[in-house]
Amino acid sequence: TMSQGYNEPTIITGCEIDDIITQQTEEVCNAKVVLSHENVYKEGNYIVATYEDWLSYRSFLLGKFPGEYISFYKECERYYENLVISKDYQKESQQVLRTHSSQICHILHCMNVYMFKDLKEFKGSRIDFPKNFARNHNIEDASFEGNGKTKHKYLTMNFHCGKKVCEAHFKYNSINGCKHFNDVRDCCRVYFSVPTISDDKIYIGAILNHVKQDN
Repeated sequence: TMSQGYNEPTIITGCEIDDIITQQTEEVCNAKVVLSHENVYKEGNYIVATYEDWLSYRSFLLGKFPGEYISFYKECERYYENLVISKDYQKESQQVLRTHSSQICHILHCMNVYMFKDLKEFKGSRIDFPKNFARNHNIEDASFEGNGKTKHKYLTMNFHCGKKVCEAHFKYNSINGCKHFNDVRDCCRVYFSVPTISDDKIYIGAILNHVKQDN
């Protein structure tokens, strides 16, 4: 909510303003706020006109400046309203927050905004939904865990409403599009429980390089 404002004449040109809003630091972030009902946000322009624009802008900034894991997950609670993230492995996610924060926030934003709508419209099987969602929203890949003997043991995670098996996961085997396969830290996974039509929240179990498994 904007509680106050003021009108101040300026001699700064539109081109100079466009240059200013691309200059972001962790302490100072700039955007155009347009009083309009139309959605005019485009990534890179930082123009905020609607609430949906604001969420996109905040997600972009969080991906650019994730900070330490404690503050990152507090911000997630504020801006990803449809998501619930387990606290089980939050500390262990610090590594991928350093390397994949923009990619992680892209996933979280897409899940928050589009997953319930896409699930309602999806006509295929539940097991095909993550891969289809990834393909539709420019996420590198997605799948379910393949080993049924160990997945319940290592992918069952705690939430305020109880335990859930989070075996579905979105994948990144690249860092900002540059593929590296020589180190497990180059691989990022967002583990989650595929929601049902009756769910009102999407449960994310962990954001990690890999969960510990015997297979």
